[in-house]
Amino acid sequence: YFPTLFHYISLFQMLFLWFRDNPLQSLTITKYEDGTTKPLAGVTFMITDANGNRVGNGEYTTDRNGQITITGLTPGTTVIAREVRTVKGYVLNGNPQTITIGSGANALTSGASAGNGTATGNALTFYDEPLCK
Repeated sequence: YFPTLFHYISLFQMLFLWFRDNPLQSLTITKYEDGTTKPLAGVTFMITDANGNRVGNGEYTTDRNGQITITGLTPGTTVIAREVRTVKGYVLNGNPQTITIGSGANALTSGASAGNGTATGNALTFYDEPLCK
């Protein structure tokens, strides 16, 4: 009867399944005057995914701290930020910047004179040159 007892015990085994979700992330874009840490308010960016679809409402404008924060982004999403309007007295930075949203720290910092940029966290930093220095 041992085989029967073994079969009976196997009917009462408990199985566990674990599901883990990655939390949604945010992206902060900061706009400065080139060569300074002076924030520029009122600069508008077009934000799209890798397929050209708008992220959120698509257009975001920097606040008085020169920042835009976009929330609810899925890790692994590629986001493209393109400056579309700057403030009077500054040259538009027409270089779009691309970032893949991560669960941890991965981002791109770049500006008019920074080339392709460097990684610094879930943030993009853009710089505009004043028309007259």
